[in-house]
Amino acid sequence: MIQMSLHPQITRQFIHIIGKIVEEFRLHITKDGWKVISIDPATVAEVEINLPKENFLSYMFKESDLWTSNIDDHPTGVQIDEIAVGIEIDKVKDFLDAGSERVLDMELNEPIEFAFIQAAEKYQDTQSIPRYELIMKQGMFSKKILLMHESEVRKYPKIYKLKLDYKIQLGTLELLRVINKPGNVDYIRLGYDRDTGGMKFLATVEDGNDLFTVEKLIEIGDFHGLRELNTNGRASSLYSMDYLQSIVSVIPSDYVWLHIRQDYPLIIEFTLGTTGQCKYIQAPRVETG
Repeated sequence: MIQMSLHPQITRQFIHIIGKIVEEFRLHITKDGWKVISIDPATVAEVEINLPKENFLSYMFKESDLWTSNIDDHPTGVQIDEIAVGIEIDKVKDFLDAGSERVLDMELNEPIEFAFIQAAEKYQDTQSIPRYELIMKQGMFSKKILLMHESEVRKYPKIYKLKLDYKIQLGTLELLRVINKPGNVDYIRLGYDRDTGGMKFLATVEDGNDLFTVEKLIEIGDFHGLRELNTNGRASSLYSMDYLQSIVSVIPSDYVWLHIRQDYPLIIEFTLGTTGQCKYIQAPRVETG
């Protein structure tokens, strides 16, 4: 038995965060919660979400009913403590957003219930691949979806632990203003600089002969505003504006942590629900010459 219920706002935020960079994703369901790691087809941005079961209104993952194999309907092998399923964003999003512009306001505030039921589908008449059906229910409405097998979802590359130099905390609205103010440009440089005037978060955009600059002073000793992990005093990298604007627009928390290093991927960390942790990783544009 795998079933749980989640607040509708957290459910929509979860799907919209992932949907900004991929059209389908692999959802790992364990007895402890949900996990997602997805990377966009251009290999520019990656999203990671860890949503512990404490964020759910109810959560049931009954391990004793899940086994690696069956013979004549008798369980064999070992018990499974995790399943992975492939989910198409649009199929779930259509149900979650249905009625948002109609007269279903009362239903939109009801919890979203999820039930994952194992089914079997044959492919190319050569092998039987276990598949799951997802039944979503909200109030008097429900939808059943045949989920993709995890092998049908694009695999993400090996994840390496990135060692960055600075962690800077900014208000989400503040960051959104920074990346929206320059207008229609392709790239923005984000960085940090320590000089005699103090510690500064810097954002610069060059558009032909024009230069747009944002400077935000960070008070020395403000541990929650800046964690300086090296002694170089400065670091910056160039990032695609399209990706940043799309990603930051759906961040639900009030504050984000930016991890910055010279010509290195940008990490944006923020929370989801009460204890959920989200992480966007965006590759830089490395300038040559």
